[in-house]
Amino acid sequence: LGALRARLFAAEGPAGFLTAIAFAAGVAVGIFLLATPGGEMSATIVEEDLDPSSALALNNVADIFFIGAELSAALLLAAVGLLILLYGLMPRWLAWVSFALALVLLILPIGWAGLLFGFPLWTLLVSVLLWMRQADEPVAARPPA
Repeated sequence: LGALRARLFAAEGPAGFLTAIAFAAGVAVGIFLLATPGGEMSATIVEEDLDPSSALALNNVADIFFIGAELSAALLLAAVGLLILLYGLMPRWLAWVSFALALVLLILPIGWAGLLFGFPLWTLLVSVLLWMRQADEPVAARPPA
């Protein structure tokens, strides 16, 4: 996420509006995914028995955090896709893949598949593209077309 932020910021320039949105959404995805098992973990370490309504509430906490991760990932993908189209810092087909995956993430009944399967593949693909690009190759900030 840090390398992606640096590449996006270099392309967008000092304003960095979409870069900031993408980075914040990426951090939110990480936080939500880390917090997802929190309800079940707290239920297992509690000393006394839980009543059924408390156990059900703690079980549903994971679903809420997972939905938060889905929506945050959609925002990250949309911002990155928009930056790719505006500044051409990665292949343009990646922008359309990002938009399609963001749309899948926004459809909550199927968004789980996008987060569990599509988002890791997208992350791997972006990581490879960032790694393949020469570090010394400058990305000039230019106004959007």
